Amino acid sequence: MKTIYLLLILSISLCAFSQTTSVGIPDSATNISVPNGLVSYVITNPLGHTSSGFVNSPMAVLINPNNVSNQLYFYDLDLNIPAGASITGIEVTHKHGGCNAGSYTIDSLYLAYNGNIISSAKRDSASALTTSVLGSSSDLWSASLTPAIVNDNSFGIILQSHTTGICTFAQADLQIEVFYSDCSPINYAGIPDSATNISVPNGLVSYVITNPLGHTSSGFVNYPVAVLINPNNVSNQLYFYDLDLNIPAGASITGIEVTHKQGGCNAGSYTIDSLYLAYNGNIISSAKRDSASALTTSILGSSSDLWSASLTPAIVNDNSFGIILQSYTTGICTFAQADLQVNVFYCTSVASANTISKTSQINIFPNPTTSELRVETSESKLGELYHIYDYRGNLYNSELIKNENFVIDVSQLPVGLYFLRIEEKSLKFVKN
Repeated sequence: MKTIYLLLILSISLCAFSQTTSVGIPDSATNISVPNGLVSYVITNPLGHTSSGFVNSPMAVLINPNNVSNQLYFYDLDLNIPAGASITGIEVTHKHGGCNAGSYTIDSLYLAYNGNIISSAKRDSASALTTSVLGSSSDLWSASLTPAIVNDNSFGIILQSHTTGICTFAQADLQIEVFYSDCSPINYAGIPDSATNISVPNGLVSYVITNPLGHTSSGFVNYPVAVLINPNNVSNQLYFYDLDLNIPAGASITGIEVTHKQGGCNAGSYTIDSLYLAYNGNIISSAKRDSASALTTSILGSSSDLWSASLTPAIVNDNSFGIILQSYTTGICTFAQADLQVNVFYCTSVASANTISKTSQINIFPNPTTSELRVETSESKLGELYHIYDYRGNLYNSELIKNENFVIDVSQLPVGLYFLRIEEKSLKFVKN
């Protein structure tokens, strides 16, 4: 029977969090020339924005079938996501069109940072003006996003247009909604009980392994050892797994921290270890590196560092999730991997976003509105506060709810996009 030594650092009470959103509307755009780009968009900055879309819509004259545009880069969103937040999804509202009958254009959209694509593609198509919604509150577009990235005004959207006919094509509106949870993450730490070697082309030496590894307060009972006796020896990959983690299914993982104890070299020699997150025996992250001669303990990662990996509770709870490392010696070492602990930080809530939306429905009308906004709720909100924010997160109004169904005077609000927030629910409305 396997003995499990699991370091458990789990708060008794879960950290409840609500999913919050912030909407950014780009105020600037530019063309990025690419090899297959035959046409550039005509751009006037600032783009400006009203309730119906950009004042200055970028336009491309795609007059030949199968024309492809240069990349069109929208940025300058002025988002303000809290520094400690965990971003859960990106939703883009995209309004575009303007083709002759029988013609249409396909747009490929990507998340962008510093003018570079950082995500997988989403595609939509239009002939006449069409509004599409791409992504969702739980869709990261296969990107690794942090508040620092999305708050940077170089964060935005790159799109490229491909026409099947004749179009004078307008990008009439683009809005980016960032969904995030904001809480102090709790953590759950696992210690691998198994390891194996994975042969790789540059691996000259394998670690000697005895499973189960076992663990005491000082490290592994059976620690893997590699005899790296020649300068510039490189080991095969050493894969640690079988962590027995148990992260709640609805949690949002915010970071991975690894405590790593290793060493054992002759005087003047040392070894560099490259560590990666792994799943099913495959590397799924960027590298972290540390080095040691005598036994050394290093801390890699943090509560808000995902190692550029896309992680879910299902992945980290699988006992194939773990760490792959590879050792590179600069001298003569009998090198021990004496201890390895993987600390998973996450946020969770008792009620999911779906449960909240089903049990507490709120309807608003008319939308768009010019003077008043009528609010109807499926359950009493008496005594709660409502808040009105603009799309940049600026608070315009906040009052106590005194009636079951009530009316808000919005006649003094400037024309634009707003959010009505009651408890954990946000609803968009447009003031004309």
